[in-house]
Amino acid sequence: MSHLQRLILQWIFPVMLVFGTSCSSENSFSPYLPVLDIEMETYPDSILSVSECMEASIDTMQAHDKAYYYILLTAARSVNDKSLLGCDSLLDEAIKTLHSNTDKELLGKVWFYKGKVWEELNEPKQALEYYFNGLKILESIPQSE
Repeated sequence: MSHLQRLILQWIFPVMLVFGTSCSSENSFSPYLPVLDIEMETYPDSILSVSECMEASIDTMQAHDKAYYYILLTAARSVNDKSLLGCDSLLDEAIKTLHSNTDKELLGKVWFYKGKVWEELNEPKQALEYYFNGLKILESIPQSE
């Protein structure tokens, strides 16, 4: 990653998020969250930094965006080998938000990361149950041809 790309991901992007959304009455992070999700594998450390910077704006996020943010924060922590124990209650909130939502892909991811939290807690039976919940949801999504 070039110095300019790192600068954009770590500093300029979060500042744009905070100032760009705080000036609007419709605080929507929707356009930015999928970008972070897509770039997770390529720039995991930068996505973790950006996700942690976004925490300051969490109160201004719409419910769906907040749930997506919790998933991304947990994913970034996981990919960077950070503890997920502090993410358990965030994932619970995301599950409540997404349960009545049609976004099955995100709901499946929540259950997957919930399983990772419980795996870290050395509770394999509970972790498997959460993984299975996620798998059932993801398998119910129609495959595009």
